[in-house]
Formats: sequence, structure tokens, C-alpha cells
Amino acid sequence: MSNKEQLFIKKSGFNYTYNNEYGLLWDVMNVFAIDARSEDNNTCKSKCFKTALEVIFPALLYFTQVYITCISVLAHRAGEMNFAIATAFTCSSLFAIPLWHSVKTKESCILELITQYQRMNAFQGKSIPNQNIAINVAILLSIFISVSSAIVCAIWMSTDEKMKLCYNFFIAFEENYISIAIRLCMLLLIFTSQYIFPSLVAVMCGVLYHKYSCLLCIFHKELNDLRKNCLNRNIVRLKTKQHALLFQVAHKLEDVTSLICFLFLCSRMVIMYFTLATVMLEGGSIALATIWESMPVITAVPLSLVGVTLCASQISAQSQKTYFALAILQDELIDQNDTDSETFHYLKIMLNKSFPPVAPCSVVELTPKFNITVFGSLFTYGLLILNLGNK
Repeated sequence: MSNKEQLFIKKSGFNYTYNNEYGLLWDVMNVFAIDARSEDNNTCKSKCFKTALEVIFPALLYFTQVYITCISVLAHRAGEMNFAIATAFTCSSLFAIPLWHSVKTKESCILELITQYQRMNAFQGKSIPNQNIAINVAILLSIFISVSSAIVCAIWMSTDEKMKLCYNFFIAFEENYISIAIRLCMLLLIFTSQYIFPSLVAVMCGVLYHKYSCLLCIFHKELNDLRKNCLNRNIVRLKTKQHALLFQVAHKLEDVTSLICFLFLCSRMVIMYFTLATVMLEGGSIALATIWESMPVITAVPLSLVGVTLCASQISAQSQKTYFALAILQDELIDQNDTDSETFHYLKIMLNKSFPPVAPCSVVELTPKFNITVFGSLFTYGLLILNLGNK
């Protein structure tokens, strides 16, 4: 943030607490070479560490993808995995790399967006409720589910020869602590790219959506307060400027999160369908190792999907409330005997601007109906696979 922007916020009387608004989010994302904090706060040592991570983490992502592709091919050739499942297993991990690059390329834009949030909040003069506890719980829960599942899966994998070979580079190691450690390392690499990092991206998108919905909520309450008083031309003109800033921030938010959220949704959908197909096609009893391998898909993946959707849907809800509040103000102004044309013009300007819906890459709008559609289609897909398997 520039010195002028900091001075603007100080003059507005708003308490600026940049680093305390996002909990552990940027500290954890920094491990993945993603950091949207101001560069003024970065020391030379932290910049060197970030530069190293910008090389190491993408390399691990590419290594994981190559490893998954190789074991899929080897498992198919050995007759341990049919072609459809091998292909789905490979494709389900393809989104991790473009997802990381999409977040990385938008790093500076995310910083600009957060700065605009701060300026908008300073303009309104009201603090956004602190959500650090919720952010930290979401981050720690997503990491805990993946890491604990990987540990238990690595231990129970000793009872499943097929899975043991897949995570031991198709080398028949003697069963000991070293072989368990090798399997655990590979599981952690795969779970990091498929579950942990996408879950953190979900938290980031959810926080950005939630904070913008809070800005809209504050503006909506201010519009309702105007109804209690006589409409003043200067106050309405100030609200028009505020509305224009919110409109600009909405398009900035759409530009920053559109591709990121689209890739996130694709990765979660593919991995849920793949896991469902794998479990349904195996038939019979499911090994404990397979259950623990699927545990992040059963828990973390749906939670992240629902969380992002609910946070995004709040923007549409608040936008609609804002529009209704402006329409009511305009109607009340018309009912007045002495209607001020300039005030009416300002209200009309705000009503003519519609906030863009949260629709990643303009494919689907994120509303609660989207969650029902996703899980409904999963249920239908499972029934279809079950019927085909019985035939």
C-alpha cells in the first residue's frame, strides 16, 4: 500500500489493520509461494525465501503430476487398474498446476483488490466484522483432514498390495518404517496438490467474497438509514460516489477470482466424480486404505465447495437488497410534493448500474441452487454407475 493511501485511511479516522484481517491465510499461502501482502512488510530474507519457494513448489507439482501419470500407466499395464479409472485418476490431478499458476499471476491483482477493500471500508467509516477465527479454523481443518488421512492411509496400506505398489514406485519394498515413510511422503505430495492447496484457494476466494458482501451490507444499511431522514441532495451525491466505488470493486473482484474459482470448481467436480466412480466400480468390500485415501474427498472437498458457494451467494443477496433499497428511496422521493430533480437523477444513476453476479468465467452463477445441482448430479451419476454395474 502506498504512503498516500495510508495517509488517506489515517485521515478518515479508520483503524487500518491489514495483517490482522486474514488470520493465517497469507502465512500459510506463503508456503505455496503465494503472498498478497504488501511488499513493504517483506524483508530481504523473506523475499529470498519466497523466490526459492516459487521454484520448489511448482517443481513438486510437476513431479507429482508426472508420478501420478506414471503409476496410472504402470497400474493399467499390470492389470491393477482399468483404463477408465487410470485416465480419470490422471485427469483429476491435472488442475493443480493451472490453479497454482492462475493464483500466482493474479497475486498483485489480489493485493490491489485488498487495498481497494481497505479504501472502500475507510470511505464508509465502519469496520468489517473480524473473521480470523473462522478463517483459521477452515485452514487448519483442511490441513488436518488431509494430513491425518495420509498418515492413517500409509499405515493401513500394508494390507493392500495393489495400493502399496502404486505408492512405492511399483517396487516391492520390504514392509518396514522406511516403506511406510516413502508411501507417506508420496501421499502427502498428492494430497497437498489435490486437497490442501485447492482448499486454501477456496478459503481465499471465500474470504474475498465475504468481505465484499460485508461492504455491500454496510452500504445497504446506510441506504435504509436515509429513509428515516429527509433525503439530502449532498448525502445522496456522496452515496452515488460510494456506489460507483463499490461497482468498480465488484468488477475488480470478478476479474481477480473468475478464472481461479472456475479452475477450483472444475478440480473439485472432477475429483468427486472420479472417487465416486472408483468406489462404485470396485464393488464388494472396500479396503480401509481406500476409505482413508478417499476421506478428504468425502469431507474437505464438499465443505470447500459449499463454503465458496455460500460466501459468493451473499454478494448476490446483498446486491438485490441494495437495489430494492434504492428503488424504495426513489419511490418515496416521487411521492414527495417537492421532488428534487438532481436527487432523483442520482438515484436513477445507481439503479441503472447492476452489480455483476459471481459467475466464474460466465459459466455458472454461484448460488445455493448450484450446490443442490452438484450433489444431485453426483447422486444420479452414482445410481447410473450402480445400474450399469448390475447389468
